[in-house]
Amino acid sequence: MQENELTTFVIESLAGGEDPDDIIYALCEKAGWTWPKAEAFVLEIQEMHQGQVVKKQFPLLLITAAVTYAAGIGLMAYSLYSILERVRIHRIMGFPAPDVFSSIRLVLDFGFGPVILFVTGAGMVVGSLIGMRDAWKSLLTRD
Repeated sequence: MQENELTTFVIESLAGGEDPDDIIYALCEKAGWTWPKAEAFVLEIQEMHQGQVVKKQFPLLLITAAVTYAAGIGLMAYSLYSILERVRIHRIMGFPAPDVFSSIRLVLDFGFGPVILFVTGAGMVVGSLIGMRDAWKSLLTRD
């Protein structure tokens, strides 16, 4: 195999999510290279063609980020609804409007579940936005 064919093979394999060690092993078999030479080649391709790899993975990254973002927003909305519903129940039971201390009491009375859900949802939203920023940056830059 020629080096152009091997480069295309490595890019396609990396975009497909294959383990670099498996790609190196395949290069050793196909091209008859030693492990260190094949490993250096794969590392060079990873560095030089990172944009191409991300472009090939972009549809999957977009779907994953969109689902993660939507799930994070859903968790945040559900936790806020749950917290507000608990405040409403406390008001119906005759407790005063929540201030700092009664808010702490609400959390202690009903558990940390909604707070944990909100923080998890916020983390999912921020993580999906960071991941998409990196994917868009790689997609829009020229190789």
